[in-house]
Amino acid sequence: MTTPNTDHWWQAFYLGPFQELQLGGIHNDRAPAEVTLLEQNLKLEPHHRILDAPCGQGRHTLELARRGYAVTRIDFNPNVLAHAQAVAESEGLRPRFDQQDLRALSYESVFDRVLCLWGSFGYFSDTENLAQLQGMARALKPGGALHLETWTTEGLFPQFRPRDWSWAEGRGQRYRLLEERTFDIETSRANVIWTFVCEGRNEIVSHRTSIRVYSYRELLELLRTAGFQRFESYGGVTGKPYQFGSGRLGMVAWL
Repeated sequence: MTTPNTDHWWQAFYLGPFQELQLGGIHNDRAPAEVTLLEQNLKLEPHHRILDAPCGQGRHTLELARRGYAVTRIDFNPNVLAHAQAVAESEGLRPRFDQQDLRALSYESVFDRVLCLWGSFGYFSDTENLAQLQGMARALKPGGALHLETWTTEGLFPQFRPRDWSWAEGRGQRYRLLEERTFDIETSRANVIWTFVCEGRNEIVSHRTSIRVYSYRELLELLRTAGFQRFESYGGVTGKPYQFGSGRLGMVAWL
């Protein structure tokens, strides 16, 4: 059994067994319905340029490209970028792929919309999380919008569970997953130990994740500091109003 321990936990986690789940197409079946709701919530128009940051295996990027949008996707992991590029080429799609750090985005007034989906916010320190939002604001044209999907304390606490088992499959290998969760009230970080048990193989691997969970008010203050001015909130990507206990937040923040 191996348990990598690093402050840069996302590198070990997303280059480890979870990468196999991404490359195996985890949650790809959800993409059409999720993109339809994004079209509605973000008021997407055919000419809009979209940044998907980070993109993972590209399920949203590819679905948006299938619908004719000009999409740029970034991720730190070259393996998922290469996989999505191959899928795009096989379908005759031409989204752009860049390898970048979320804390140091290089774009300036390029995009009409930015996506940060599936809880891909809060990985870093408070200063670095703000830098991520500021980079996304700089990447947007005036009047543009960010769709941020994340947890808040109001959404997490009513649903918090210390332990869950589940099954997942990646590239022909089934995994039994154990998630063991704690919440650090001093740092407001949700810490999880993920244990991957490979079915049919004598292999168990554990990885740690740590997400900064902001209250709804804290998140609004952070977004305003980054330059956003107007906000619309939903329960995840459901389109329903966000309220206490809604679970993951879907926030549309407008410049």
